[in-house]
Amino acid sequence: MPSAEAPPRRPIRIEPLSRRHRTASFSCGNRRIDQYLAQGHEHQDHNLGRLFVALDKTPGAADVLGYYAVHNSSIKARHVPNPLGAMLHREAEVGALYVVMFGVDRSCQRRGIGTAMLMDVLRRTRRVNMETAVWAVILDPLDASAEAFYRTMGFDLLDAKTRRMFLQTKDIPIS
Repeated sequence: MPSAEAPPRRPIRIEPLSRRHRTASFSCGNRRIDQYLAQGHEHQDHNLGRLFVALDKTPGAADVLGYYAVHNSSIKARHVPNPLGAMLHREAEVGALYVVMFGVDRSCQRRGIGTAMLMDVLRRTRRVNMETAVWAVILDPLDASAEAFYRTMGFDLLDAKTRRMFLQTKDIPIS
């Protein structure tokens, strides 16, 4: 898949959010995304989502450079494109992994960290799909720039009214 960003200037690792990670200085430029990370442990404690953070690969690094949050979701049959949508009962739903939040610290933007995190989401989706059916990854881009980035990664519009986008699990590249 093509990337809208340059490769990371420093190696990163992505791991589940834990109490050892430093989130206080994270700022991506969007208050809502910043606040979600600040409340990330609460979200996880209540099973409202799972957060994964991008960190410098240096041993012991704990400053969050970027993060994403996901939870299980579903898509109503009326939003599923044909031919599958036409085969489903009108009240049916298909499984999805919803990317609730996605952000990269301002100091690290346009360095490939967002691409690396999205590829991690897609690999994780393929693994989850082996245990439980996940028809697609879905997300809601915040603006036209984010939408353009997701399009370069293979996402299409699912719902024009909400601007929700999707990438079918079968279309996730094997990496």
